[in-house]
Amino acid sequence: MISFNKLIYFYKRKLGNWNLVHSFISRWWKSYLLLFLLLTVAFVCGVYYLKAYLIAIFISYVCLIIILFYWMIVARARRFLRLRYKLRSFKEFMQLREYLFYAYLCRNGFKTRDDLDELIDFIKSESKLDKKNNHFVWLKGFGYFMIIFFAVLAGRLLFELKEVEVQVFTVIFILLFVFLLFILISRISQISRYFSTKKKRHALSMIEEIIAMKMRLLVAENTEYTPYLSMEKKVSENDFLKEIISSKSFI
Repeated sequence: MISFNKLIYFYKRKLGNWNLVHSFISRWWKSYLLLFLLLTVAFVCGVYYLKAYLIAIFISYVCLIIILFYWMIVARARRFLRLRYKLRSFKEFMQLREYLFYAYLCRNGFKTRDDLDELIDFIKSESKLDKKNNHFVWLKGFGYFMIIFFAVLAGRLLFELKEVEVQVFTVIFILLFVFLLFILISRISQISRYFSTKKKRHALSMIEEIIAMKMRLLVAENTEYTPYLSMEKKVSENDFLKEIISSKSFI
């Protein structure tokens, strides 16, 4: 029987950017985060002591963060891909990830387009993509209820208050409070949705890649095109990548 959790683990951990690239340049990540912290402290001190140059300090801060990220992370990652996997760009790296996923599925019995269709149905079933989460519907409804409640409260206060200035101040205060409350509820809903639908997002991402595999196989059936030929050769020459494909089965 197929284990959906093991499949998710393989897709997001074994094929994740951190496992394939960033963990090997972790020293540069740590150095960059340290410099980022130091720059942030310097930025705060600059804003406190040199308020007249706020715009120049902010632009310098942002530019330094971007330049350091490109030099310490992006450039190092490109160099690592070139030396370790013999890849020329991040686009080729994405092709490599797709091949690794395809080769792993083939190893576990999903070789044809029909097999991949069955896998897609299984992923949809296990991740419950067709089911709605009532929790978010309730949270959204609660937000609208609070808005209506404070709107009614504001209308009632207008009739009870005599002075025009007090009425205006009260209405503005309530409207501002309602707006902030709505923003807060929306953010809570987004954060909750992000974590609770994490498995669904991973499932959708897998389905998209599997559909891309199916299209490549369809083209290969009707032409002389051989999908993943160059990536297959690169993987065969790399023990680390071969180990990923031959790792413990999810069946």
